[in-house]
Amino acid sequence: MSDKKYAFTARQSEHKADGGRTTVTYCETILECKECWDKTCYTVPESGIYHFSLSFVRDQQQSADDGKFGSADDTSIDIFVNDKPKATAYAGESSGRQTGTVSVTLELKKCDVVTTKDWNVKAAFRRLRLCYFTGFKI
Repeated sequence: MSDKKYAFTARQSEHKADGGRTTVTYCETILECKECWDKTCYTVPESGIYHFSLSFVRDQQQSADDGKFGSADDTSIDIFVNDKPKATAYAGESSGRQTGTVSVTLELKKCDVVTTKDWNVKAAFRRLRLCYFTGFKI
């Protein structure tokens, strides 16, 4: 059993997307052990059991910088492993702001790639604020 510590936490203050599924790029890495995180994906350094959590705020308000309103429709961010969805954080339809959160524990193999991708039921313009993504080996 390895005693190496593998962990990361990343933050995105504002993610904007239009159309289909979009990979979330995180602007800030808060914690990173062992350099396996590159702001869009986590490459598994060692086979084992890993825990991931994700939370976000979907914002329907008008943006001051581009004048666009974010979608009030159902919006989600999925955690993918090797391009296959494994867990979904979901913010339901409503005006204003809604939150989504999910946690998942997975058995992963060395070199598996973990990413997050957003999605909107109508593929409409969406604005996500304060998105956090964390992962670590148990």
